Amino acid sequence: MGINSTKLKPCLRLAVDWLFTILIGFLVVSYWRGTWTLFDIWLCNQPEDASLTAGNTFCLADLDLHRKSGWESYAIGMSLTILGIIAVWMGAWRPDVVIDNIKHEKITITPLKAAVRFLIVYTLGMAAVNLWRGVWYLTDTYLLPDRLQVHPEEGGAFPLASYWISSLFGSTLCFILFSGASLLAPPAIFLLDGPGVNPPPLAVTVMSSFYSLTLPAKKNPPDIPVNIMILDVLLSFVVVPIFVVMFWRGSWLVLDYYLWGFSLDPHKLHLSLLWNFLLAAGLMVITSDPAFNRISAIKWLHPEKCPLLPLKLLSRLRTYLLAWGTVNFWRVVWYIWDEFIGGTSLWSCLVSHIVPLILLASFGCLSCIVAPASTLGVDALCDPFAAEEPLFSNLPVPSLVLYFGAIFRQPIEIKEEQVLESFNAMKEFYVSSVVSSIQMRESIVDAPGEGSIQAADSKVHSPGEEDIESKSQQATASDEARLAQESLSKSWYIGGTGTSASYSSVRHSSAPRQFSSSMAFYLDMQRPDLDRRESSTGLGLSSRRSSVCSRSR
Repeated sequence: MGINSTKLKPCLRLAVDWLFTILIGFLVVSYWRGTWTLFDIWLCNQPEDASLTAGNTFCLADLDLHRKSGWESYAIGMSLTILGIIAVWMGAWRPDVVIDNIKHEKITITPLKAAVRFLIVYTLGMAAVNLWRGVWYLTDTYLLPDRLQVHPEEGGAFPLASYWISSLFGSTLCFILFSGASLLAPPAIFLLDGPGVNPPPLAVTVMSSFYSLTLPAKKNPPDIPVNIMILDVLLSFVVVPIFVVMFWRGSWLVLDYYLWGFSLDPHKLHLSLLWNFLLAAGLMVITSDPAFNRISAIKWLHPEKCPLLPLKLLSRLRTYLLAWGTVNFWRVVWYIWDEFIGGTSLWSCLVSHIVPLILLASFGCLSCIVAPASTLGVDALCDPFAAEEPLFSNLPVPSLVLYFGAIFRQPIEIKEEQVLESFNAMKEFYVSSVVSSIQMRESIVDAPGEGSIQAADSKVHSPGEEDIESKSQQATASDEARLAQESLSKSWYIGGTGTSASYSSVRHSSAPRQFSSSMAFYLDMQRPDLDRRESSTGLGLSSRRSSVCSRSR
């Protein structure tokens, strides 16, 4: 299963996880930088000796070409996004299920299907880069380009108000639309390729993402009018990506101004990268899953002392800080390429574009190159019995979930003993952050004035789970602590992706999907992992969900 780090000591295992996290993040940024700069060269005739300190990178040498190439990139990005959405929604990712003469189901990823999967991810990745480049350059052109300019000593005039408004307006609108998690990018989040039957969350909408997290797995979504579905599509693939790019554009340029000042002195630019590195490291560590899941565990153990609203607000704050940490990380990697690895030459861009594709596909996370509008995240505390969101991981990425060449491999039937073995191997370190909370819970269970465990536990159940609730009410404090440890260890092993059932949702080939305007069909096109609500068959374990479930996206 994955990259074998189960035999390492807990601290070394965590170090391996962070190593892969940083490496994958570096490769994703490298791909984006190479692809973006290639279009700067092709659409803006940017010279190969362009440099940041000369002020002629990012198509800034000719403002008319800057605006024109922005429109061209946006058109390319939207066209490729539509093409990728159609491919995913029509089921091009998923293999057919073949039933032999004795009614045994067999799933095969043919070389053609593997190539189709690669092309889907590559198309959506190229779409995301072009769409971001277009929105970025058009925002440069039309958002207060001549107002409240500041004049650094050497670099000329720069509209600082435009930068701040872009950052604050973009992030605020994303959170208002419950899409703050869309601000994140690797190394803050990861999309994993497999190996499995279903795609990672590609070409998904706000509504489908929200329902996949907040509804129990066996509960059907409410009926939604067709016009609301159309609005959801426009919001997800047109509106939200614009706000996401506005945040990134504004935040990036704010960092440029305050840390570098657009100075002609390259030493000031290089010094700003050191500050970016420190900011990125600090923000990513304090907002990583080990730190934040401790708070989630306290909420699960002490529901009467942790109201839902503060936890939601804290989750949004975490997302916002992590987004700033991600922008700092990207700025470091991007400018290292521009300053130290071939500049903006054609060969440097091609290497930066091609090599990350090969390595990311090898690590099993090529899908990390996509971004809004090709994928997005929502702000929601998920239902304890929600269906898994397959092949998705938070920060840091557990090395165990990485499969070599996953996008090309056959689906794996994961045996229960394999899952439990990995869970136990990971438990020792990842549970340590909540042991003190568990012990505290045990010590106050019998204290006067405290609500019973049964009353607290009865709040965490889904409709139709009376047996589970009854057993939970009879649990002792030590049993609760043990279950909390197991739940957390499972949550940590899979990094928030769910259980091995994420790989096992397969539609019968004898029951092809029929077009419908129902919400269930609308969700099923985007997230086939949710088809277990209807007719499906499992290849692995039955669907389970960790009780500690408070992630975004």
